[in-house]
Amino acid sequence: MGSFAAPIGHLSYSFRDLLIEGSDSTLDFSEDSLGLISFLFSDTTNFTQGSDLISISDIRNSQSVRLDTAVDNSSTTNIIITKEVSRSFEFPSDNEDPVDSIYYSSGELVVSVESNFENFDYVLSIGNVVNRSTNQAATFTQNSSSTLELSNYKIVLKETSSSVNNVYEFSLNYTINLEPGQSVEENDSISVSISFLNQEFDVLFGKFGQSEIDLGDNKITIDFFQDLGNKGFIFQAPNIKMDVLNSFGVPMSLLLDSLYGSKGDRRVYLEGPVTSSPQILKAPQISAVGSTVSSQIAINGNNSTLQDLMEVAPSEIGLKLRARLNPQDANAGNFIQRSSEISIVTNMEVPLSLKLDELKRRESFDLGDGLDFDEADSISIRVYAINEIPFSVLLDLEFYDESDTLVYETRFNKVIETPFLNVDGSLKQSRKNVADIIISRAGVEALKTAARMDAIFTFNTPSSQTSEDIFVKFFADAKIDITLSAVVTLSPEY
Repeated sequence: MGSFAAPIGHLSYSFRDLLIEGSDSTLDFSEDSLGLISFLFSDTTNFTQGSDLISISDIRNSQSVRLDTAVDNSSTTNIIITKEVSRSFEFPSDNEDPVDSIYYSSGELVVSVESNFENFDYVLSIGNVVNRSTNQAATFTQNSSSTLELSNYKIVLKETSSSVNNVYEFSLNYTINLEPGQSVEENDSISVSISFLNQEFDVLFGKFGQSEIDLGDNKITIDFFQDLGNKGFIFQAPNIKMDVLNSFGVPMSLLLDSLYGSKGDRRVYLEGPVTSSPQILKAPQISAVGSTVSSQIAINGNNSTLQDLMEVAPSEIGLKLRARLNPQDANAGNFIQRSSEISIVTNMEVPLSLKLDELKRRESFDLGDGLDFDEADSISIRVYAINEIPFSVLLDLEFYDESDTLVYETRFNKVIETPFLNVDGSLKQSRKNVADIIISRAGVEALKTAARMDAIFTFNTPSSQTSEDIFVKFFADAKIDITLSAVVTLSPEY
């Protein structure tokens, strides 16, 4: 009684090959000096919506200035009435936060002074609005234009205890020339209106309070799990680093309680100290307009449940970026430039020091017209492997006929042992494996019609005999060679 082997197929790849062939082409990974692989994922969010912090719409103010003096000119000569009055108007922001000063890039200041007096002249001055080149206050007269272009002007407002808004003041110096027979009553008035329109600024200073703002959505797409398997991964040290550049003159705290990993309809939120304690984003000092300040935020297994989140094999890591302004001082002075920006670069690194728990991969082999050996007494599927990759393998075999009907299967065959490892989980020595999967008599008959064999490999890293997890290291050049063949033992008569 003899035997012979019929080849079925051969698999050979390094772990680097497995990544390149089995994963999305956009997947980025790095190798350290020893060849240890880390997956890299990145996303960038830019926030430039300064109007979410504070915004200024058109501001229109008007007031009637009473004469508070009655004069009846019954003489034969003119009477000159001269008076100077000062008033103030509020300068509100859309956010109801006080504005301290604005350096304008454009806009219009429109002034109107109206009365019913025949001989009337005035000079209206707004001392808070100053030309940045000449330091001269904005001034309007009966004969001047009623509109002033605000480019190259600034407004510096005054605090007041009677209102949350700061104010600007105007001074009206007017002259009424009463001819003989003319008169004015004390209830007569002068109508003053002042409007700031279409305001754009280079820099705005103020106190922006402690409101929350949305900085945008940060999403990292992870194709790795769909490409190489979608469960069974337990990573030792995944980490996320957020590099933040801020040129807004506003300290903020970043809220990370909405960071999640999602897979299909399932969403798992990050927990831990990094989510319960807002992360401070530094800002330029009020005296350092135009500068940019950097902050770094680290998310890892020491301050979060990131390792648990990665166990769900997420296809996406997402975060709705929210920030609270001035977390340490609601009365802090702030500024915004027209060019202010927050840039958040999120880098996720997943070193392949991990556990595999029932990770599955399917390979198909064409059997042509089937495995029909009339002279066979028995058949086994032999698996010969040389393994440098730190996992053991269980093998399920499924045989299908030409109509894709399952005709035979065999389950839970341990065919590949873990290679010899060092204490730190790195490779010490490869291991050769030879395993025979015995096919039952019914299976021998079924294989005669089998057109395809599916091999379902289940990968597991070594299990621990203690409560401590064992994490093994995956190196780029680690290889596995697997040869599958049908070993036929001939009947005695042959």
